[in-house]
Amino acid sequence: MQEDEKSSLAVESVNIGEFPDGNEALREKYEEMHARGPTAWFGDGQEERALILKMGQPWTGKTVLEIGCGEGQLCSMMAENGAKVVGIDYSHTAIAKAQESYPHLEFASKNYREVSGKGARVVLQGVLEHFDNPWDELLWIMKNLVEDHGDVITSSPAFVNPRGFIWMALHAAGAVMSKTDIHFLNPWEFESFAQKHGFSIDWRSCDFDWANGAKMVEDLTQRLPLALRDGGIRIDNTRLAELLIWIKTAAPWQPLAMGATAVYRISK
Repeated sequence: MQEDEKSSLAVESVNIGEFPDGNEALREKYEEMHARGPTAWFGDGQEERALILKMGQPWTGKTVLEIGCGEGQLCSMMAENGAKVVGIDYSHTAIAKAQESYPHLEFASKNYREVSGKGARVVLQGVLEHFDNPWDELLWIMKNLVEDHGDVITSSPAFVNPRGFIWMALHAAGAVMSKTDIHFLNPWEFESFAQKHGFSIDWRSCDFDWANGAKMVEDLTQRLPLALRDGGIRIDNTRLAELLIWIKTAAPWQPLAMGATAVYRISK
């Protein structure tokens, strides 16, 4: 996108105010993570962004709002594919970095409920699971920010895989598997949402190595001791080590149909 190309979406205000989901603690967490830089994140999101771009083709000429744009990487990629992009995030640190890295694009630290106008598409990469009321907010976004025949492309962690089965079992036992995800969203919930409100939906998954491969083993090796500790669950270190060895050995034996991340395209 050239410097003189501006979106029809109005994002001038930088006063965040109260967010509709009320999750102010999460904002502080992400401010801290963006300040720390790349070491604060386990995944790099490359496969996820590539699938979003693939599912969203064509991008040329579309006015796109990215909610939770972070430091602007996906906004830049969408613009390179011909979209007129606006990125918003509630992290001032992230927006400052986005503006520094991509000065030719539009960014603002802003509440999405304060955005004026509608666009052809809204994109949320790994955002919806952080809302207190994700389905209410998704419906609001569809009604108020997406024009007729437009769509929302949203991605969330997926749990219909070996990593997910381990995750959900430990979550049920009280382990703190994530300090930022409030909800663990599933494909059948997205399909039910689309059917209920008369939208069409297409979805695919990626990050297969994270779902059942070396990356899964690395993730769980780092995550499980902390998740059990934070949940107040006591487990013998020897048994935990045996479990991690079993996971590493069993992973190649498990057929896999779904990756660790799902991308959904919901159309009006």
